[in-house]
Amino acid sequence: MLIGVAIAAGALLALGVVGMFWLGFRSGVGGLHVSTVSPAILAQAMSDDSFYSDYNQTTLIIHAPIIEASSGEGETTIAFSAGGTRVVSCQLPSGPSLKQGQIVTVVAEGATAVRHPDGVMLPGCAVLAPAES
Repeated sequence: MLIGVAIAAGALLALGVVGMFWLGFRSGVGGLHVSTVSPAILAQAMSDDSFYSDYNQTTLIIHAPIIEASSGEGETTIAFSAGGTRVVSCQLPSGPSLKQGQIVTVVAEGATAVRHPDGVMLPGCAVLAPAES
């Protein structure tokens, strides 16, 4: 009798653990969002104070030509035109050689964005696909 109760309790415990894992997985994966956006849309959202409500939990994919690239102290910063004098800049670890005019696809997390007077800075970017210029 005691063995039967122990087996039933173990089964209920295992079922509870699996159920909690499933609920946590659903909650975590359900909040993931990926969005392909232009630099102009990102800069406008930051200007309108809607950036963090729109993109805070979003992985951003940007495909655009580089208007400026600079390297130093173990990182590279590239900038994309966002219309007028506005820019979206990406900081990335030193990697492939990138230059002005080259079209690249980068990925960044919206939550890490920093407001700049001339647009948006995205630290921790990664280059997905540098295109030949």
